[in-house]
Amino acid sequence: GSNDEFLKAETKNLGNAELTSLFKNIFNEQGAETAECQIVSQQPTQDRDLDQFEKVVLRVRMRCQYEIFANILSRLEENAPTLFINDLRLESRNVSRYRRNSKSKAPAVETLEVRFELYAYLKNPIENADEK
Repeated sequence: GSNDEFLKAETKNLGNAELTSLFKNIFNEQGAETAECQIVSQQPTQDRDLDQFEKVVLRVRMRCQYEIFANILSRLEENAPTLFINDLRLESRNVSRYRRNSKSKAPAVETLEVRFELYAYLKNPIENADEK
């Protein structure tokens, strides 16, 4: 039967693509301007802890205003298939919005430097080496 908790992908490479796509869609739904929120980098990474099921992990770095990141976080939590966040790190950055030729002096906006690992599971149970 189908299980919404798992990614649909059968292989790790397809799982990485599916996880990346899920993350990008949730990010794009926020409709944030680049100045308000941007993905600095996202890369698939090896799973260090073996679990019961095969896991795909995406290491993400973002620069984002707090409210927008909070919305993204909330959408990630509500997602089906289930997505997990590990090792979330937030650093505050005050970004001055002054532009040399601009007439308006917008106040500095607090931006977060965000790093986390986003992961999800494939339906493939991991077999122990001694069971083969």
